[in-house]
Amino acid sequence: MNSRAITAELDDVTVALVDSIAAARGITSAAFAASAIRDAVAREAAVDGFVQLGIDQVERGETVNHDEVMRALEAMIARHRARCG
Repeated sequence: MNSRAITAELDDVTVALVDSIAAARGITSAAFAASAIRDAVAREAAVDGFVQLGIDQVERGETVNHDEVMRALEAMIARHRARCG
């Protein structure tokens, strides 16, 4: 896998936290930063994919009327209240 360096400006408090966490894990600050970026990118890509699914559904006309959704929610609330007293 090819790799490339990215430079980011961070405040002193954040750098100190990165250094502290990395030291506690026995890794370099750069390794921690790279891992944190990979994790953030994976989360953002998952969110983007989820949003795209919704966009695709709307474009296909796969939507539900607001009143229908509200009736379903009200029915769920009523069932919950009946169970919980």
